[in-house]
Amino acid sequence: MINRLSLVLTLFFSTALLKAQDYIPLEPAGQSLLRKAKIYVALAQPVGEFGDNDIFSPNSGFAHTGVGVGVDYNHEIINGFGFAVSVLGSIHGYNEKEWKKELFWFSYDTESRQIYTATAGPFFDLKVFSKTMLYCTPQIGILYANYPNIRITDYTAQYIDIKAEWEVVTGYRITVGAMHNMFDFSIHFLYGDPEYSPSYRYRRQTGDFLPEKKQVKSILFSAGLLIGGPF
Repeated sequence: MINRLSLVLTLFFSTALLKAQDYIPLEPAGQSLLRKAKIYVALAQPVGEFGDNDIFSPNSGFAHTGVGVGVDYNHEIINGFGFAVSVLGSIHGYNEKEWKKELFWFSYDTESRQIYTATAGPFFDLKVFSKTMLYCTPQIGILYANYPNIRITDYTAQYIDIKAEWEVVTGYRITVGAMHNMFDFSIHFLYGDPEYSPSYRYRRQTGDFLPEKKQVKSILFSAGLLIGGPF
């Protein structure tokens, strides 16, 4: 079940802080505040158990290096401080290597690991040159992730399905990056800890496994374009 606190905090940063600009003197003489959206693509590197492919560990995530795409909106309230709202999705191929190594006489049909997040949080920036800015934004929100579903088939075409439903949990994200002219380069650390209730089906037999924790932990390296207001 989704953590209500994470949803409340996401909505808080994306609505209440937006209204703060009505009460704060925003733009000192001769300066403009950041009002920019960012569209980017990313290389997503799984970290820890998320990238583990040990078939004997219930915590293995079986995630290959993947790709991601995201949209952020960064809004300064005063110079050097504001808020950010972010939506990010990534997809990772299923790493079957250990399955094929340990149980080579079976064949495997798998589903890619998919991760979607919506987060928000404070935004800190430092302008180092007229068109170059460094920034950091720690965020919290929701993370939606699927289970590493798999179908294992033997030489007689009999198969067993192991699967579980998608889960929504609290998601955490930290982004550091640099903006230069219309370009953005950033690094994102993403974390969530969903728990799944997997089940199996073999012929007419069905059953449930014990609940499994499948941490989602990845580092994304992104490049993107800035859109909108003053720098």
